[in-house]
Amino acid sequence: MNGQEQLETRYRRVRVWFGDTAIADYRAEPALAARYEAAMSRRFSGLRVTNEPLTPTDAASVIGRDWRCVDSHG
Repeated sequence: MNGQEQLETRYRRVRVWFGDTAIADYRAEPALAARYEAAMSRRFSGLRVTNEPLTPTDAASVIGRDWRCVDSHG
């Protein structure tokens, strides 16, 4: 399994949505992603929060970066 495949299977992407626009974007291990999702759901109770596996495109964008703290401005 290469680095990209490991990222795809071991990490999650959590996003907070305002309509069709992601206003927060976070990538982390499943346990941290679940904590972040719960916190964002409480903070932004009226907005949609998604927690999904990384896609191949997501994984390629985080290789070589500090992917745990990537936000929508990163």
